[in-house]
Amino acid sequence: MSSVKKCPSCGSVNITLWMGGNLGIQYQCKDCKYHGPLVVEEDE
Repeated sequence: MSSVKKCPSCGSVNITLWMGGNLGIQYQCKDCKYHGPLVVEEDE
């Protein structure tokens, strides 16, 4: 079973890895421009 990452702000699946490393993982939503460490992960 695979999972889908969704934006916690708008629910879009158009999420990409924005930054990682010493600061921790950060994601960016291409739809609402959210960026942060939290994403919603749901089973398909």
